[in-house]
Amino acid sequence: MKLVALLIFTLLTSVGCMPGAEAQRALLAQADRGVSLLGGSIDERQRRHEAEQARLRARLDDAFDADLRQQPTMSVEDAIEARRAYAAGIDALHDAAMRTRDALAADRANLRATRAALARLRALVDAFDLPIFEP
Repeated sequence: MKLVALLIFTLLTSVGCMPGAEAQRALLAQADRGVSLLGGSIDERQRRHEAEQARLRARLDDAFDADLRQQPTMSVEDAIEARRAYAAGIDALHDAAMRTRDALAADRANLRATRAALARLRALVDAFDLPIFEP
């Protein structure tokens, strides 16, 4: 939503240097490029998060395995405690993954809304071929 407000503010404050609808089309094209860059940034953030999750899961697995190997005569109580700690670590990783998934979904929804708003604005500019904002 912040992106939509920023784009609208940019459109409102930047028109006036070029005459009429051509200036607006140029701004819309620039806004489209910015939205595309933002989409790529969201995708990259998801890739980094997934890689980090895999790395953390591998470290957790390795730590659990090392704990068990270091104490071959582990008591039942110690084994249960180790399993609980391992489960808590997995739960923490899962919770972080869900929060990131939700944040990325919200970012993508905002991106779709921004693209839709730009498409509506472009349709208005094209339909009327008149400046929307008077310089």
